Amino acid sequence: MKSSPAVFLVICVLVLPAWAPVSASDRGIVNTSHSAYAKLRSVDMDDVRVALRMASGVDLVSSSALSQGDVAPLVGGVPLSDGVIDIGDVVVILRKAKGLVTW
Repeated sequence: MKSSPAVFLVICVLVLPAWAPVSASDRGIVNTSHSAYAKLRSVDMDDVRVALRMASGVDLVSSSALSQGDVAPLVGGVPLSDGVIDIGDVVVILRKAKGLVTW
């Protein structure tokens, strides 16, 4: 049986915030620094959790978090910022954390 992305998102929004809170100031979410990709730090599930909390409105998005975590859409395998952290960014960060995309 295939589960829908909406079910996954609902589960994540309900379950992830219940874990130990990690604020955007504690984690850099994704350090893309869009002009210097060679210096990326590793991306992990804490980054995914922070991005999901911001995308769902649980945490506020700071300008620092926006500049680092706004990584969707990927165009030609490179992040193209669209000015918001939304579910697209969460998916890209999750894929980066699991090694499914590189940039």
